[in-house]
Amino acid sequence: MSEMLNRYDGYVSQWKVNLALSRIKAFSFPPDQWPDLLQDLMLAVADFNFQPELSNGLTESQILYGLINNRLRSVHRAQQRDQQQMQRYYKHLGLNPENPQEDHPRFTTEDHPEIKLDIQAAIATLPPREQQVCQKLMNGLSAREIAKELGVGRASIETSIQRIRKAFTDLELQAWL
Repeated sequence: MSEMLNRYDGYVSQWKVNLALSRIKAFSFPPDQWPDLLQDLMLAVADFNFQPELSNGLTESQILYGLINNRLRSVHRAQQRDQQQMQRYYKHLGLNPENPQEDHPRFTTEDHPEIKLDIQAAIATLPPREQQVCQKLMNGLSAREIAKELGVGRASIETSIQRIRKAFTDLELQAWL
């Protein structure tokens, strides 16, 4: 922890780092988030310029306390929104929000050998680029990762995915998408 605190030595006063860390702890953020939160707060603290004549009688530490609390509240609200959005997404998919993996069916062609030939035929009808994209999707890559690997824009990959979906849907293989 001292390494984390000393990282800002010479950048901001130590008391400001200590104040930020004490507020992070008071907000009950998990320790694995402390370094990132502290880094974000130190950027804001470094940009802060205390002007006593504009402070309405408040001290620099009081103003920083408010600035830090506001930042941490904002992070906390964003994390709550993300968590709620994931809960809605899991519910929409019909998955258990506590453990979304447990309810997720795993489809494999080994379970349905009669469909394996249909899938291979569907892939064979695709243009070479879409076959390439399809293979990478089957290997678990995301659209962004595929775009990076192939050196094309993500929009191009999304268009390919739409065409792949249409080809599979036309052959009534949508369960394999």
